[in-house]
Amino acid sequence: MPKLLFKDVDEDKIGDTIQENQKYLETIRRDYEDLKQSCVDLSLPIRGDVRDYMPGASESQGKGQKRGLDIYDDEVVVALETLVNGMQGQHVSPAFPWFRGEFYEREMREEDDVKQWFRDIDEVVYDVLRRSETFYSSIGAWFADAFGVGDGAVCIEPNLPNMSIESIVPNLWQMYYFRDRYGKLAGCHRVYKLTAIQAKEEFDTVPDDVTKALNENKPFSEFEFINAVYPNSEFNPRMIGPKYMRWSSYTIYPKKKNGLLVRSKGYNTMNPIVLSIYRASDEDYGRGITGKAIVAVATANQLSKSLLNAADWAANPAWKLNASLEPTAELWPGGKTYVDDINKESLEAIQTRINWPVANEERERITEHIKAHYMVKLFQQFSDLTKEMRVMELEEMMGEKAVLISAFMGVVNGALDKVLDRVFDIAWRAGWLPSPPQILIDFLQLELGPQPERKMTIDYVGPLAQRQKRLFETQPLQMGLATSRPIMELYPETTDLIDGDKLLNKNLAAHHFPIDVMRDEDGVAQIRLQRAEQIQAEQAAKMAEVASKVVPALSGKVEDDSPMKQLQGA
Repeated sequence: MPKLLFKDVDEDKIGDTIQENQKYLETIRRDYEDLKQSCVDLSLPIRGDVRDYMPGASESQGKGQKRGLDIYDDEVVVALETLVNGMQGQHVSPAFPWFRGEFYEREMREEDDVKQWFRDIDEVVYDVLRRSETFYSSIGAWFADAFGVGDGAVCIEPNLPNMSIESIVPNLWQMYYFRDRYGKLAGCHRVYKLTAIQAKEEFDTVPDDVTKALNENKPFSEFEFINAVYPNSEFNPRMIGPKYMRWSSYTIYPKKKNGLLVRSKGYNTMNPIVLSIYRASDEDYGRGITGKAIVAVATANQLSKSLLNAADWAANPAWKLNASLEPTAELWPGGKTYVDDINKESLEAIQTRINWPVANEERERITEHIKAHYMVKLFQQFSDLTKEMRVMELEEMMGEKAVLISAFMGVVNGALDKVLDRVFDIAWRAGWLPSPPQILIDFLQLELGPQPERKMTIDYVGPLAQRQKRLFETQPLQMGLATSRPIMELYPETTDLIDGDKLLNKNLAAHHFPIDVMRDEDGVAQIRLQRAEQIQAEQAAKMAEVASKVVPALSGKVEDDSPMKQLQGA
């Protein structure tokens, strides 16, 4: 097992320990590399070959090379792109508010000062993300690695001058993970290369090899480094400084004897944040959607290859010629096969007996299965609409499709929680967040310092999340009213049981109707009072009109101080 804790490890031994752990992690990952390489080859060829990223590999790492040449059916590539784009476009997008922070304790959550503080925090975090030049552009790559191949990692670091953050998604072949007995991530290694000029800007301690390259005017020479992130055995949330943070990060230059430590730092939250899809509890790496559907994906690719070959045969068949011309056989499209029993002057195409319809139908069937695996229908649902569909039917259909991926979204949201935790931690330590209200400080009874305990939950409010919630929140309302209507028509007094204001508020909240265009309770009460007074005045006017017609017909004198005299005067 890796030596995770450095409490009893001298600083000059850290490099040796990391290199020892790296060898162990390479052994663990080797069992998964064949499946992952197949997933990359068939669905995400941009990630290249594992051999280009092994420790000690050549500097090029396959950069700029042609990739994806073994793909004959790009349906899985398109399906993965649809899922990634749909997930980012409808769940994590700068175009709309997609999350909302809330206090973990329900009673305190309803306090106006606490609610306002969390709204202020949300605005700060949104601003931090919007100012980042890399955050939203990296989320798609993070999703693609995780959805397609099983594991994606995103590293988030502060950009203090810009009051923002920057993020990168390392190539999945650079990452090595290890987990505890519960399957939770217990640490990771990243093996990566930097140019000499990048290394000089990045590290506190610059290796001699890097300095030499710079002195020889070779600033773009590449050097390999290993970054290791482990749990910190000296973690103490009450203490200040990297030494006491939850995670320890060490970067070494492995070519130096014993591994030169070039940087050490600490994190309150795990960095990188790892998203693993379809990972069993006893496995260290996820399989991804492509790994889960590898049979269908590989079969579709082989069928398309065969059909392309058949089309080539049909368009450019092989020919049979007289053997006296050239005694060779070329059994491929456009080939020439020479036989004795054919006239010298004749030409005859070789028949291949290819059954086009059967093979194409099978390919289309498998393609539908692949689309189902990648949830393509969820993000292309408007193509299923008909003119006869009502709004309610459309919402129900969209909600039902969104509900089918609830378990999948639970894993994605769990990783996004950690992303927002990381951004919140950076903003808190940098002093970008407003101070909490006194009522919250008193409730927590904590000394708020640079390492606060996380006391908030994240509510995702993007379009995709809303569809899932809306189905469960509005369906009882719609079904309850629909089934109760015959009873209320038969017994009108039963409608008194329903509070119309609460019913409408619940329905509007389920659709995330903007609160700022709604009147408060005082405003509603004022309008209703004015309406009641107007109705009362209209009724009095009608009564006066009736009285003015009736009074002259009455016999007897009307007393001056009587109510009738007042109505007559009106």
